[in-house]
Amino acid sequence: MATPSDLIEDKNLSTPFNIGRAIELTGFQLHEATPLIEGLAVKSNNPEAVLREVLAWTGGQPFLTQKVCKLILSACETIPDGEEVEWVEKLVRSRIIENWETQDEPEHLRTIRDRILWSQRQGQLLQLYQHVQTGEVKANDKPEHMELRLSGLVVKHQGKLKVYNRIYGSIFNQSWVENALAEAGLVPEVAETPTSSEAEIQFIEQVASKALKQFENQQIEALFLAMQAGQELKALVRDSCPLQDYPTTAPLLALQTILDNIRERNQFKSYPGIVYDVCFSPNGQYIATTGNNGIVLIWNLSGQQLARWSTHQNIVYDLSFSPDGQKILTAGQDGIARLWNLSGQQIAQFNGHRGSLWCASFSPNGQQIATAGRDGIARLWNLSGQEIAQFKGHHLGVWSVSFSPNGQLIATAGVDGTVRVWKLSEQQLCQFKGHHGEVWSVSFSPDGRKIATAGADNKACLWNLSGQQITQFNGHQDWVRSASFNPDGQLIATAGYDGTARLWNLSGQQLAQLNGHVNAILGMSFSPDGQCLVTAGGDGTTRLWDLSDKQLAQWNAHQGKVYFSTFTFSQKHIFTAGADGKIRLWNQAGQQLAQLDDPNGWVRSASFSPGMHYLVTAGADGKVRLWRVTWQLSNTDRPSIITASDHKSLRWEIKNLYDENLGDCDYQTTFWYEFQYSTWVNSVSCSPGWQGVDTERIATAGADGVVCIWNLTGHQLAQWGTNQGELKSVSFHPDGQRLATAGVNGTVCLWDLSGHHLACWHAHQGEVTSVTFSPDGQITATAGEDGTAKLWTISGHLFTEFKGHQGCVTSVSFCESEKRIATAGDDGIVRLWRVEGLDELLVRGWDWLKDYTVARSRLVTTASNQSREGFLGEFLVHDKVVRIYQGDITNLVTDVIVSSDDTYLQMNGGVSWKIRQVGGNEIYKETRNLIPLFLGDVAVTTAGKLKAKKVFHGAVIDWHDEILPFQNLIRQVVHTCLEKANQYGFQSIAFPLLGTGTGRFSTPVAWEITLRQIIKDLSVDTHNMVEVIVVLYGRKLPEELNVKGFLEKVEKLGWRSLL
Repeated sequence: MATPSDLIEDKNLSTPFNIGRAIELTGFQLHEATPLIEGLAVKSNNPEAVLREVLAWTGGQPFLTQKVCKLILSACETIPDGEEVEWVEKLVRSRIIENWETQDEPEHLRTIRDRILWSQRQGQLLQLYQHVQTGEVKANDKPEHMELRLSGLVVKHQGKLKVYNRIYGSIFNQSWVENALAEAGLVPEVAETPTSSEAEIQFIEQVASKALKQFENQQIEALFLAMQAGQELKALVRDSCPLQDYPTTAPLLALQTILDNIRERNQFKSYPGIVYDVCFSPNGQYIATTGNNGIVLIWNLSGQQLARWSTHQNIVYDLSFSPDGQKILTAGQDGIARLWNLSGQQIAQFNGHRGSLWCASFSPNGQQIATAGRDGIARLWNLSGQEIAQFKGHHLGVWSVSFSPNGQLIATAGVDGTVRVWKLSEQQLCQFKGHHGEVWSVSFSPDGRKIATAGADNKACLWNLSGQQITQFNGHQDWVRSASFNPDGQLIATAGYDGTARLWNLSGQQLAQLNGHVNAILGMSFSPDGQCLVTAGGDGTTRLWDLSDKQLAQWNAHQGKVYFSTFTFSQKHIFTAGADGKIRLWNQAGQQLAQLDDPNGWVRSASFSPGMHYLVTAGADGKVRLWRVTWQLSNTDRPSIITASDHKSLRWEIKNLYDENLGDCDYQTTFWYEFQYSTWVNSVSCSPGWQGVDTERIATAGADGVVCIWNLTGHQLAQWGTNQGELKSVSFHPDGQRLATAGVNGTVCLWDLSGHHLACWHAHQGEVTSVTFSPDGQITATAGEDGTAKLWTISGHLFTEFKGHQGCVTSVSFCESEKRIATAGDDGIVRLWRVEGLDELLVRGWDWLKDYTVARSRLVTTASNQSREGFLGEFLVHDKVVRIYQGDITNLVTDVIVSSDDTYLQMNGGVSWKIRQVGGNEIYKETRNLIPLFLGDVAVTTAGKLKAKKVFHGAVIDWHDEILPFQNLIRQVVHTCLEKANQYGFQSIAFPLLGTGTGRFSTPVAWEITLRQIIKDLSVDTHNMVEVIVVLYGRKLPEELNVKGFLEKVEKLGWRSLL
């Protein structure tokens, strides 16, 4: 029998639902639970009847089934014959359902409750569950459906959601839902679609348009604008509103365009002045920056400052991590190089240069250091500060020095416009001349065979070690400050005084341009895995760029043009045909599964009938061919896929192709017959809904601009001209009553099957090469000669554009079972793309922005540095941050400080006394005009000498009536404080653990209640709060409350811990 622990992925997290992933739990059936009958026989003469009734209550849920069985065995009495149903019901109601919150040990039902009430989608889950209780809800893959199923409360049964069992239904009943909705301040969903004025729509479209324009130079700021437009649109449409009824699709286009192309992951202000250099740590977890104030800062990738120290008296021009990541080397205007540990303690000092020191670099093994500067000499040192060698030859200063990967060579670049390569014995091996003016940067490729340089002539160059120039990189509009290889040596990044960073392949082709800095980029560094680039410069900012591939998948499918790509019936595989005369079958990771020959070019366009009963193709000879498709289960033990192409008998075979529903199958495609229209046929499409040969239809589109409808015997049923010029594509709508055509004039047209024109719009610059519909018929997808694929509403409103192919995109097709499309083009590449609705785009947008939001939202600081005080960790609720602080609440700089007091605000004990003591007696005097309060009230006063704007006084004790703090009271005060702060427009607030001082309330309970209520309130989208601090006063409290364990737990529940 399965126990809860069998489902727990992390045994250290105390919840029976820590499964780590969504799985289907169907519950025990009676025949599967028969081993339990033997155990129940000691309590009943009819144990099968007892077990049947147990399963009737638990639905076969493993944990509950085990619990009820144990309760039966622990009962004192035996079960009377014939009373099994009544006896089990009485037991379940008395021992599980009644007073369930106190009887829920080990915790199970409370976990289900918390999964819903603590969720960021609390309102959606409660309203969805309410619909499940009152009617039929069709299951789908929306986030709220998946999360409600993951909670365990409901299961998918025959395509619909239903409450898992009678126990859950009795506890989480309609009354419970209504109370939960009321506590959350939610009202029943309104069925009507909110009306939207022209002014509202115009405003949304203006914001979306501004976001796209701003994206050229301010990527993160543009994404925030697009998110604003998306949220404004979401407020106008209900969840079930079809796409074609959206008042505008501009926010979807802006969000998708930005999210598919954004590279800027984070930015943070490093210094008030210039940032001269930046570098990644060897483990890729930290970034070090330095600038014109002589200060070194170390950050994590979320933008949190981890360390800070002053190094040189003036400017620090260069810094780098040691290969082991334990030390940092700096070079400064004072002509000295210094070696530091990560705590800012100086380890060694390297004296000898005259004038400013411009660069310093570790050898690959970390045992030597090279330096260079204004005096034109490069020097080699050991870590003790002893000079080993000097490299003289440059006529003026040396801007850059770099070790080869094997540590045997040094390259230098100088003001004299030369690059020189040296042995460590001071022997010059070669000299490169190619730049006109100063050479700012030099670096070796990872294999040590090439050198990249950057110069004042606005270009970067690639050289071999003999000094021969291999490639020039032209494009910067000002001096190129640095050039660096990515870790695998296949790309080069350059950064310049024009404020841009650019990525290139080794042939000199620019692959990307990163805009954002408003001044020169002076420092740049790749992460060790090559997935990120960090830049810093004259505008005082450090920016982190994400270089990872955003596309789901892409692969080279054919040599030359791909004629078409289409998903198979199972939706797991993709067929392609190309100009190389091959037909290939792929999985969605781009792995080739099968290859067939098409030497005669019979397949230029293809369409499977529903269920893959037959295949219709259009060929290079202009003929339309029909093929029968048959399959059977494989009878061979050979694991590999076998293919055969027999053009004499006109047959293709694929054997051992795995189908997850059927297993290994053999497919055979046999020629049926062919017919030819009077002109060239470019595209074919099968009608949806297989009902037999007599009812099926084929649509063809030809070079003469005519659409024809045929039955499967080749008899023409209808035809009409389109006035679109040559037609490149035709596709049936899923309803079978309409079709779309695409023409060389750049238009897409919709028609009924009698040829009546329904709609038309201009879709692409140049030819539209392919058109198709989404399975639900709401979306039209097109591909064009302009190198793009686009998604439209059925009425022709653009909401998504995909760019990536080099040259014409020849084909586009939908995957029915997953939200994605496949495109193929003249470049021989197949690409998979996401198809996302508004909700998915908003989720992806907030996910991208979370580090940036965290980095910028540290509003609360400390007034003074106190020993053994500080922030212990933090987590996010949506885009708000909750931070845990150990220390004195009066030391915080924040908008609001919350005080815990009695109804007469006596301020004579605990945190209230400390606030009075530090903030001054004027706070206390102000409270005299506000008393008495009722329990749960919150009074507002000024903050006196505290570094806050207001003090919120929460009444949690009534000494007169001898009422001490209790759970609902603490919960109410926390909620009221957050609401008041929201009304005042404050963005930060600090809470103590209310009532735990003179009120003697349980500290662990106060901790849990406070955090639960904060999470609940911050989950409301309309909350303006940015930062909430929970203050723990007492050195032992973090350990007693297991703060680290809590942060790890909330991370597993969907929030992100930064501890």
